[in-house]
Amino acid sequence: MILIACAQRVPITGGPNDVLPPRLVKSDPDTFSTRFNSTKIKLEFDEFVQINNAFKNVLITPVLKKRPIVLANGKKVTIKNFDDTLKPNSTYVIEFNEAIRDITENNSAVGFRYVFSTGDYVDSLLFKGQIKDAFTLEPVKGAFVFLYDSDYDSIPYKEIPRYIGRSNDNGVFKIKNMKEGHYKVFVCSDENGNYLYDKPTEVVDFSDSPRHVSADTVEPFFAYVFKEDLETQFLKSSGSANHWSFYLIFNKSIDTLRVFADEKNKPVYSFIPEYNEKRDSVVFYVPDSSYHLETLTFMIQVDTFPRDTVEITFKKELKPSPMRIRKNLTKNEELGLGKNLVLSFGIPVGEVDKEKIHLFRDTIPVDFLLSKRKAGKELEIKADWKPDKFYSLVLDSASVSDLIGRSNDSIKVTFKTLKEEYYGSLEINLDIEPADGILIIMDEANKVKEQVYLKSSNTHYFQYMEPGKYKLKYIVDGNSNRKWDSGNYLKAVHAERVHIYQGTITVRSNWDQAIEWKMN
Repeated sequence: MILIACAQRVPITGGPNDVLPPRLVKSDPDTFSTRFNSTKIKLEFDEFVQINNAFKNVLITPVLKKRPIVLANGKKVTIKNFDDTLKPNSTYVIEFNEAIRDITENNSAVGFRYVFSTGDYVDSLLFKGQIKDAFTLEPVKGAFVFLYDSDYDSIPYKEIPRYIGRSNDNGVFKIKNMKEGHYKVFVCSDENGNYLYDKPTEVVDFSDSPRHVSADTVEPFFAYVFKEDLETQFLKSSGSANHWSFYLIFNKSIDTLRVFADEKNKPVYSFIPEYNEKRDSVVFYVPDSSYHLETLTFMIQVDTFPRDTVEITFKKELKPSPMRIRKNLTKNEELGLGKNLVLSFGIPVGEVDKEKIHLFRDTIPVDFLLSKRKAGKELEIKADWKPDKFYSLVLDSASVSDLIGRSNDSIKVTFKTLKEEYYGSLEINLDIEPADGILIIMDEANKVKEQVYLKSSNTHYFQYMEPGKYKLKYIVDGNSNRKWDSGNYLKAVHAERVHIYQGTITVRSNWDQAIEWKMN
């Protein structure tokens, strides 16, 4: 009996993927050598390797006047051309970071370093810390830490540092094999890799005084980097989307802005400005029809800068669409407690006839106050709102008109206020000295839900908090201008401190709680 079977086809594979980084098997001279006087270093690995961006990845400290050449050939890496730049009695560290990779899977020998000394011993001191963004407190990867023997203001602009470190994915840096001494610390993103602070877009931070590195140094150095406000203010663009407004966009936020009709220094007060949150752009609404021209030329002055001439070409006047009104109610037509009813019109409101506006609780008339918000684009109705009650707001025909002459049709807004039991309350006590600051409550998606300014206080009570999970942020407002400010190196001013509460806070319906926030 003969048995016949077909051969099973199996794809050819190259075996398991190589996940191991190259490993050093030999070096000449040996790592941690003393009395080093060679002009080249030879490294041999256990597999074929390649060099990945030596300029970016290879760090040598103390910094050399001339960068050596790093070459790969087969399993060997050569560092050469040290010339006469090595200092006597100094310990040198070559950090390769991600520079050495295998040629098959690009596995990097992360953490590989070569150490040698031109003196009789190898220095062994360590300086470490962490770098974070000053506003978000997120770790900053790839920032440079410069250490200088000297301490004068302009040294980051003029001199190459003695020691260099760079932060990893977690913002952590370690500068090893240092000599004992006092060092000025300067942190910089060093975008062009020249070890100098010479670009206004680079983020920075610094030590207030030299740090003593010794065998007893255990305290890490924390840096909170910021970008200095060094750019000159200028107008990026301007234009108009209709015949009754125009916009101006600037390269950065502005404090004050004045508009002049002509060269006679006559200010224009009738234009209604609406700034965005960053105050780097503004829309001007033009209620005065005498300015509704095909082209409008005027002058602006931003802060204390010289005046600039602006020319706006307005769009042709079109037949206006009917007035539309939006309300700040939920999808179930409910008004939250602690809030007022807000009507949004999209265009600034001109005349408002309060006698034609009526508010009722069930069928009982209710007194209310009326005020304009957001450049007159919103009307806020303030009243003594009762929980769990039905209300109706009636706007008679032509009770509201806007700057382009439109008026409303008769409208009735019916809604209900939420129950008090739906909410929880939250008291926040900050474990710091009472100071001016901005307390921000955000949802899990980092959307700002509430923001309050604490004036020489460290406590606030939020009465009506919707159920959910929240995050907290606190900005120490050192100059009391009600916003976060970055720093200035030459003025020795750090960015204003930001604190973020660790974890989330869960607010439950009909539940009161207090948070003691201990800040580092």
